[in-house]
Amino acid sequence: DIDNKQIASLAIDLYNEYVVSENTKIPGFGHRYHNVDPRADKLMELVIKEGCVGPHTKLALAIEDLLHQKKNIRLNVDGANAAILSDLGFDPKLGLGVFIIGRVPGIIAHIYEETIDEEEFRRFCDIDDIVYDGPGR
Repeated sequence: DIDNKQIASLAIDLYNEYVVSENTKIPGFGHRYHNVDPRADKLMELVIKEGCVGPHTKLALAIEDLLHQKKNIRLNVDGANAAILSDLGFDPKLGLGVFIIGRVPGIIAHIYEETIDEEEFRRFCDIDDIVYDGPGR
């Protein structure tokens, strides 16, 4: 059990470690194209509405508050997923696999659109064009 004061203190420590000391980004925050990631906002809205806010989600929201005040950076969908999945007891090592599941439909739709609606963006090669020069050859 961790109280809100400890979470706020940890958020400040992480901010100072990443942003101030190392001048690096905190994973799970910021978006390349948008100031606000609507997917993260919706996930947080649902978690709060359902009363399922655990310590990881509280920490993510505390870091978001700090980053938003200082750098106008908000939580992204990966950060929201990581916090929620951690609160649900998922091992962090499963994170990448779970994140990939959410991206597969978008990739499939993109490939479909590219093959149906657009000029070919990339050249796909034939299997005979691939040469392996590794060990055992």
